[in-house]
Amino acid sequence: MVLSATVGKGVAQTSAPLALTGDGQELWTAVPDADQVVVVDARSDQRVAQVAVPGGPASVAVTPDGAQVLVASARGNTVTVIDRAARKVLQTFGEADGIGRDPRHLALSPDGKRAYISAYVGDAVTVLEQSGGRWQKQAVIPVGRRPVGLA
Repeated sequence: MVLSATVGKGVAQTSAPLALTGDGQELWTAVPDADQVVVVDARSDQRVAQVAVPGGPASVAVTPDGAQVLVASARGNTVTVIDRAARKVLQTFGEADGIGRDPRHLALSPDGKRAYISAYVGDAVTVLEQSGGRWQKQAVIPVGRRPVGLA
């Protein structure tokens, strides 16, 4: 696969975290300025796929079993769940679902059953829980002004 580019008027203003799959085969990264998540084959260093994720994707996490990828989108106030193998969006959570404003970071529990999302403007951490491959909101925890990172 040959990558090519054209010079555009816009200049990237942000960079985003990377997520390497547990099997070491793929690197997933958010491209906020393009509203997409890009998949790179870690062996060949070639771009192999991209998934549209509107709203300025800011953070990416791969579930420990490698089945799903979660993406927090800051401008869109959403969290998107992607089927890793199919490269398709499975679920999207927004403000009405309890995702706070300006979600920037997310972290998964070691067993992959819970996702924690920090909402920078929302001053909270939202907890999603997975059951049977689907996610549900479990809690919204007020944490004070401007949470910026999770680990």
